[in-house]
Amino acid sequence: ATRQTQDKIFVGAVVQNCFGIEYTCKTGAQVVGKDKQGRDMTKVSDAPPDPNGIADFCGDPEYKKYCDSGQVRAIYVNETESLGPAMGRYYASKLWGGETFYFQADSHLMFAQDWDKKYI
Repeated sequence: ATRQTQDKIFVGAVVQNCFGIEYTCKTGAQVVGKDKQGRDMTKVSDAPPDPNGIADFCGDPEYKKYCDSGQVRAIYVNETESLGPAMGRYYASKLWGGETFYFQADSHLMFAQDWDKKYI
């Protein structure tokens, strides 16, 4: 966001991660070789908890003020309780706080330079 709009933007995030609190996190299926028929052999291994991007962002002194002011809102869902992207989008809609405009995107979106000047 640009300086002109940074106080007008609110971000909601649905974090569907393995937090490693109630159970040991696992990798997805990993190919570890081929069997005699040439088919992939896979295994699932223990893994560390997923990074918490919201906590990292809010812990950064440059961005902490946005979290403290309520401009960053988050819902955390353990991956074992996650019901997929459609439910994640529903949860995200619940983070709307009555702002005039509402826009929903997933984590794969790349914003154009100065997008906010054009739309806000």
